[in-house]
Amino acid sequence: MSLSNVGLSARFIIFLAVVIALIVGLVNYYGYRNTRDHLWGALDSTATSKLDTLSDVSKHYLQTYELELLEALQRQVNAEQDVVYFLIKGQGGERIVGSEEQSYVRHKVFRRYIDIDSQRRGQLILALSTEDIHAELSAARFSSVLTFLITTLVLGGAIYSYFRAEVLSEIELARQEEEILREQHGFMRAVIDHSEGLLVVMDLSGRVIHLNQRCADSLGVSMEEGMNANLTRFCDIHCSEGGFDEFLVQLTTTLGGEIVQLSACQSECRNLQDQLCHIEWHFNVLTSAQGKPRFIIGTGIDVTERRQNEKRLQLARQVVESASEAIIVTDAGGLIEMVNPSFQRISGYSMEEAIGRNPSFMQSGQHDAEFYTDMWSSIREKGSWQGEVWNRRKNGEIFPESITITSLKDEEGNISSYVAIFTDITEQKLTEQYLSHLAHHDLLTELPNRTMLMELLESERSRTKRYLGGFGLLYLDLDNFKPINDQHGHDAGDEVLKIAAKRMVACVRESDTVARIGGDEFCILLPHLSDEQGLSVVAEKIIRSCSEPILWNGHTLTVGISIGGIIERQGTHDGESLLRKADQMMYQSKQKGRNTYSLDVSKIA
Repeated sequence: MSLSNVGLSARFIIFLAVVIALIVGLVNYYGYRNTRDHLWGALDSTATSKLDTLSDVSKHYLQTYELELLEALQRQVNAEQDVVYFLIKGQGGERIVGSEEQSYVRHKVFRRYIDIDSQRRGQLILALSTEDIHAELSAARFSSVLTFLITTLVLGGAIYSYFRAEVLSEIELARQEEEILREQHGFMRAVIDHSEGLLVVMDLSGRVIHLNQRCADSLGVSMEEGMNANLTRFCDIHCSEGGFDEFLVQLTTTLGGEIVQLSACQSECRNLQDQLCHIEWHFNVLTSAQGKPRFIIGTGIDVTERRQNEKRLQLARQVVESASEAIIVTDAGGLIEMVNPSFQRISGYSMEEAIGRNPSFMQSGQHDAEFYTDMWSSIREKGSWQGEVWNRRKNGEIFPESITITSLKDEEGNISSYVAIFTDITEQKLTEQYLSHLAHHDLLTELPNRTMLMELLESERSRTKRYLGGFGLLYLDLDNFKPINDQHGHDAGDEVLKIAAKRMVACVRESDTVARIGGDEFCILLPHLSDEQGLSVVAEKIIRSCSEPILWNGHTLTVGISIGGIIERQGTHDGESLLRKADQMMYQSKQKGRNTYSLDVSKIA
């Protein structure tokens, strides 16, 4: 028996049971009503009979004024079992015999008027008990209800037995199947609603039938707002095959169950946080068993983060490629994976020549193994190292670079790659050397200046103090230099100073230092010289050389030179003290007549 036939039989049996129950109920109802009418009718007859008898007797006693007999009648009537009370009232309502007693017994009151004579009229009031009637009616009602309930229970049991035997198994099976379908539907709904992707179901007109929460959030609407609205209301969908509306038209005209797919659809919309979202859509058509299009299933991917990452990667690539600094990226093993154009420009190596090699192929040999050991120890311990390295270009040229090396780690904390960023600081080094030269040399003569002399003095003094041996110091001043400036101008004076400086340098060793400390004053530092004779030889040689005439623009210029000298043997005096002492000895030479020298080799030292 099919489930539909079982359902039809069940409905008929239930209808029949209801009809039987109604018939039984009606029979009981009318039986109860007949009993009720009979009991109340019997009570009325009894009351009428009693009132007829009492009317005749009471009228006689009232006419004869036999009130004692009337009272005796009243007591006799009240003593009857079914009488609650009996009394007689006059025409004005005054009591003649008996009293209207308060009673908790259910009763019914009957009244009868009697004419005592032509001028007097009385009223008989008789209250009969209805307790027995109510008891019998209650019993009749109980019997009727009981009969109806028993009938209903019997019919219900019969129906239940039938259902249990014929129907319940089919209903249970159907219920189980429905429960399975409900669970599957709920599971699929949960999967859809909690999916990370966007999902929307539409009819063939593009009206949304269902969408998941992720889709609603990305479209910037609630799920309630998204239902029954057209998808294009929330975003503009751009497809490679044409517009979205054209795609819908194509669907409605599809014949023969052909599956129409549309990909490469992009849209932009504002999400619930009012942020711009980029969504990539793929649409498929769900067809019926007959192959007719029924629904459009749209799956979307929020590619906003991917677009942003691509944009950031593109920006990073542009930054790397346009950076003036050279950039090298290696793997964890130190093999080059990527270099930028600036690396190729600075090193001379092309990308193809560098990738896959260790950066050590550019080492210049200017650094020892300890240098590289310390560098890699810092990278391992601190994650980075910064400093200056001398490397070699492809053409063999050695150049300085300022470099920063940083280690990059993966999510597990393991080093995945190294990034080195360096700049060619050749120009910087040349500039530093030039500035250092300017800071420590005289611009006119290219000799060391007073600053450099003081540094060298301090260095030599420290050496002497540690190892002894001593050093000499000469303080020189050109004689007759001011008249040349006054007579021939500063150009002549500058030429005299340059020639005198060259002559002094020619008179000393390579290890000695000739310095111009100001105007026409010079100093000569003579390391490893600790005897008066050696100092005198140098002084005499300089006097002879500087006293030779100088030809300038057709003029013969002559200068002399006064020299003061000292020897420092212990290194206990600072540079300023030594210069002052040598200066004092130079002034002694001036006082002797100039173009001579004076030495102090006593124990200043």
